[in-house]
Amino acid sequence: MKAWMIGPFLITVNQLSLAIAFVITYFLLKTLFKVDGKIKDEVSSSLVTGLIIFLLCYKGLPLITRFTDVIKDPLIIVYSNSGLKGLFFALVIMVIYLFIKAYHSHFSMIQWMRIAFVYLFTYFLSFWMIRTLYFLFY
Repeated sequence: MKAWMIGPFLITVNQLSLAIAFVITYFLLKTLFKVDGKIKDEVSSSLVTGLIIFLLCYKGLPLITRFTDVIKDPLIIVYSNSGLKGLFFALVIMVIYLFIKAYHSHFSMIQWMRIAFVYLFTYFLSFWMIRTLYFLFY
């Protein structure tokens, strides 16, 4: 796996691809798709909030699972990996949040989920395209 050191941070190809895919998705959906602005803004802000919840749950899981280690050395939260269990835990919490948000929205659930699907599909498609093109040429 290719990675670059930028100061004290190690940036991998996957992380860079995820960031670029996020920017591409944001600009693509804000400019190309003609959807009601209110629902598009609500769905996009909910997805960004869901992403923040995902990151907090993924990085915060060692606080629950390895509490004694975290008390001894608090930087374990920053440097530890939650693994596959942490990934599934964070995904479940994020999906629950998005369903609750869609249920309490004044838009229909079908319309809300359709726009969320377009956002997520565009995001993952651009992520895999960027990652595949990188590994194809390097």
